[in-house]
Amino acid sequence: MASVANPSIEEVDSELARRDEQQQLHYVLESVREALLTNQERRQQLLDEMQEVAIELAVAIASELVCTAIDRDAFDIDGLLKRGLGEIDSIDRVTIQLNPQDLDLLKRRCEERHSSWTNSVFLKANSTLARGDCRIEQEDGHSLVRHVAAHLSTIRRHLLEELDHAQIERRQTQESDRLVKRFPDRRETA
Repeated sequence: MASVANPSIEEVDSELARRDEQQQLHYVLESVREALLTNQERRQQLLDEMQEVAIELAVAIASELVCTAIDRDAFDIDGLLKRGLGEIDSIDRVTIQLNPQDLDLLKRRCEERHSSWTNSVFLKANSTLARGDCRIEQEDGHSLVRHVAAHLSTIRRHLLEELDHAQIERRQTQESDRLVKRFPDRRETA
């Protein structure tokens, strides 16, 4: 009959110590993994917040630039109206309503440029419209309204919707592309 050797007390203690170290190592590794996941989630949350803030800032800057251009009579009122007229079926018997200041600006510009496109439409001042806004009405009752604030809101909404599709490109410095060097290049030290 073969005898089974009983482990010595030292061997049992050594095995228990090894198992205890493995448990501690497993606990430490699990803690590190959880910390990494938490940091990764927080990083993504901060990235999302930064992207939203960047969009809000861009829209605020665009709004300020547009308002400044409008206040200085430096915006393209002709282009705004021509784009609006391009969206309707017919420009026969069309009434264009503008803020009184914008109407004066349009008339001045048409006189300066000897442009006569406004002769084919009826122009009307409407003090309820903000500067930069317009209303184009057709004889059949259909109308097209352009609001600067609505246009900026549309841009903002579009940018926020596109965040889901945005990809972050990681840029590396020139130094990160180099391999680790143990010893300095002799040419640099000579």
